[in-house]
Amino acid sequence: MAPSPSGSKPLPGPPQALGVGCSALDLLCVIPRYPEPDVKLPIRSIVRQGGGLVATALVTLARLGVPSRLLTGIGDDENSRWLVRDLESEGVEVVPSRGAAGGRARFSIILVDAQTGSRTIFYTQEGVPETHPDEVTPGLLAGTRVILVDTVESRAGLGAARMGRAAGIPVILDAEPTGAPEIPELLEAATVLIPSSRFALEWCGGKDFRDAARRLYRQAQAGNPGKVVVVTGGAEGAYGISAEGEFDQPAFGVQVVDTTGCGDVFHGAFAYGLLHRWELPATLRFACAVAALKCRALGGRAGIPRLREVEELLHS
Repeated sequence: MAPSPSGSKPLPGPPQALGVGCSALDLLCVIPRYPEPDVKLPIRSIVRQGGGLVATALVTLARLGVPSRLLTGIGDDENSRWLVRDLESEGVEVVPSRGAAGGRARFSIILVDAQTGSRTIFYTQEGVPETHPDEVTPGLLAGTRVILVDTVESRAGLGAARMGRAAGIPVILDAEPTGAPEIPELLEAATVLIPSSRFALEWCGGKDFRDAARRLYRQAQAGNPGKVVVVTGGAEGAYGISAEGEFDQPAFGVQVVDTTGCGDVFHGAFAYGLLHRWELPATLRFACAVAALKCRALGGRAGIPRLREVEELLHS
């Protein structure tokens, strides 16, 4: 019998989760409100943190006790070195892409509305080396029990997804509307699709994110039985569909400071449930709890909880 969320233990040993995807350096600026054009506003606070879709998901897994490894496009400038140190301090092993020499890290400036906790992201990928599909090798997958990819590092992510599927390893896709040409192939190759509501509605249409989830599930199941589709809806929670059925998981009520990285954290927490072979409703509930607790602090990572904090919320 699979363990319950409250009875789960960390999974020790070599990296059990492999991420192939985006890492970034985030500069977060808290402002009184989002400005209209041609005004001046004071910045209440500035914080530097690591970010990125797959990178933050792996930090989530590491804080929950799962050793993780990240292949990412990153350079050798000071921002890149800071990112590597930060990830390794969290327990995430970093494998830089082979084009790191002379390259830069992705960089984001994030404006956080102090009134609502919502955020607006400005980013640049100038000078960031691309990770190539042939950098995903069988040796990189050694010991891996779950793979996480995104639509930013889409070419290498597709290579990892296909290799993982061939090896029987679950593959989780974090789908954002990046416009990458590999997106249709990534949707086919991944076993678990967890897009944002924005992506799902743009890709499939629908009256809301739940309707979009149903449409995406029908599309994904065509010729690929066994797919899992989960669409995250922010303050409305998440909606998951699999062969088990359809499950609507409301968001947990917390005092929101900042929503940056909520979706990324959700992906990492969902991977934790997969590793423990929980049923979909339990995994959804756990992932929503972890994502909610993240919102307590500024930035995508500062509020990511440890396992005991999640269990306390689930029992409260």
